[in-house]
Amino acid sequence: MVEKAARGGFSGDELSNATFTISNMGMLGVEHFAAVIVPPQAATLAVSAIKDRPVVRNGQFDIGKIMMITAASDHRIIDGVIGARFLNEIKRFLENPASLLV
Repeated sequence: MVEKAARGGFSGDELSNATFTISNMGMLGVEHFAAVIVPPQAATLAVSAIKDRPVVRNGQFDIGKIMMITAASDHRIIDGVIGARFLNEIKRFLENPASLLV
């Protein structure tokens, strides 16, 4: 499957009937985008490129790595609050990767 993905050789049938999709345009340098849900999916996560951006740390300006992620969900299946909590968990894991080891 990994080799097939690297070649971009999946057929439409192989990509259908998913319940959750991760769409990564970050690898192409896209800084922000919104992914579309394709039925029967419940949600799609759009992952954008990591870019250097000005941030404030301890009251001082610094340069930080920023990545935009957005989620689109079918609200008949996933409540918006649950989707927001999911995004917060992803953020927490990305900002504290060592927490994945605990």
